[in-house]
Parts: sequence; C-alpha cells; structure tokens
Amino acid sequence: MKRILTALLLLVTALVVAHPARAAAQQAGGPARLQIRGADISSLAKSEALGGVYRDSGGRAGDALRIMSQAGLNYIRLKVWVNPADGYNTKTQVLAIARRAKALGLRLLVDFHYSDTWADPAALLGAGYDAVKRVSSATKVVLHLANGGDNGLYRWWFDNAAAQGIRYDVIGLSYYPFWHGTLEAFQANLNDVAARYGKPVAVVETAYPFTAADDDNWANIIASAEPYPGYRATPQGQSALLARVADIVRAVPNGRGLGLFTWEATWTGVRGNGWDPADPSSGNGWENQALFDYGDRALPAMSVLGRG
Repeated sequence: MKRILTALLLLVTALVVAHPARAAAQQAGGPARLQIRGADISSLAKSEALGGVYRDSGGRAGDALRIMSQAGLNYIRLKVWVNPADGYNTKTQVLAIARRAKALGLRLLVDFHYSDTWADPAALLGAGYDAVKRVSSATKVVLHLANGGDNGLYRWWFDNAAAQGIRYDVIGLSYYPFWHGTLEAFQANLNDVAARYGKPVAVVETAYPFTAADDDNWANIIASAEPYPGYRATPQGQSALLARVADIVRAVPNGRGLGLFTWEATWTGVRGNGWDPADPSSGNGWENQALFDYGDRALPAMSVLGRG
C-alpha cells in the first residue's frame, strides 16, 4: 500500500472550504486572498544539516519555516522518495518538517513519488485514491501535470483519466514561464480545465529567477537576464512574475483557483546539497530561483506571495 500511495499528491486539509479572509475580501469588494500561498521546501532538511542559514528581510537568522509563515505563507510542499541515495526526502525528514510546520499553523502538501527517477502510474491511481480516503476522508487528492500552458495535453490526459474512471479532487499544474508557454496560454488552460472538469485548480510548481548570477560555481538552469519578456531576473522581476501568476489563479471563474506553490524556495547554494543525491559534489542550478537571496535573506517575492 505504501508503494501505491507514492504517486499521489495529497493535500492534508480540506481546500475547497472557503477561507474566511477570502470571503471577507470578496464581500468588501477587495481582491480575494488565495487559499494556498505556499512553497516547496523539500531541500530544507538537508540544507539545515549541511549548515544552511536563513534570514528574514532584515537580516536576522532564524527558522526558515517561521520566516515564511511571518511573511504570510500558509502552506508548504514536501516530496517523499522511495529509497534516496543521500537518505533525505524520506518519511523521517518529512514527518520532522511537517511537525514543525504544524506548530506554526502551516498546512501541508505531500508529493509522493513512485520511485527516485521516473515511473508510470498505470492502474495504481485508483487504488491510491482509495487508500488515501481510508486514512483521511478529508484529505484532497491532486492529479498533477506539467506544462501548464499546453491545453491539448491537459485535455488529452484528463479526458483519458475520466474515461478510465480515475478519481481525484484537485487539478494540479506546473507552470514555469520560461518553459511552459505564455502567461496567456497558461491562463486559458487554467480556466478551461477548471470549467471542463469542474474541479478546483492549484499551481503546485512555479518559480522565477531573482538574478542571472551564479552562487555555487554550478551553472544555473535559467541564466538569462530576462527569461520571460518584460520580467527581468531581478528581485523586482521575480516578485512581479509571481504576482502575475497569483492574479491569474485568483481570476479563475467560480472561485476554483486555490493558489500556488513556488518550487524549492529554500534550495540555496549550500555545498553538498546539489541536484544529484548520489553525488555530493554536484551543484545546485536552481539557487537563483529560491525565495532567499545570496546573502540568505528573504526576498521581496516572499511577502508578495504571502499577501496572496
């Protein structure tokens, strides 16, 4: 049963219940605050073990979870691998971080993996859904697809899921603007799938660089000074792009846009915490897209996301 669960994304709270602040804002005529204002922090446990430091915007060192919570974030996302080479992203670390998050009032999205590389879900999705609901009927099951600007892909995949009787509660999307098409294509797809399948939607992965510079002598995955037209790789550009994605989610008709998670907010340039868990010498090509800068300070985008 543990293996059956390892492909599903589970929201460990009921997300479709209206958030009080959201309802109040709508009644007052103001912008609705997103129910999910989150960040993936799967790298945090290893970073902390290797001496990683996190600071608030004023430069004070502290618990990364508390810093994000104080900035207004209300969800974290953690991945669970099967048998990782470095011993991280196991149940042990996930439970430890999850307990810390709960103590701060943060909610949790758990990203279960079938394997440590690639795997095909086949007929296990239905069995996984049943297993989740037996453990917690209130837990929401998310089916997560990449390439959030590709409407043809989403219609093909979710039409097939419907034909196979696959059950789920939320549609999850990855949207990286430098890979997954224009913001307009992303918005059109988000609105279409929410209406076509009658499900809430959440962006479970998105990110944008705050600099084109490198911090760990390992080439950045995105090194352009302007990865998406009109949004430079600066703290201001990162903030503006993530605010635009949040606005698109907020505008999904019928209140079906739940929110978003930035991917690997705490994956800073800590030596030994590279992309390959089997190779301690590998570097991090993503540190310029974290929510902490090269001085370990919280970036403005964190507060922008927290305001939701």
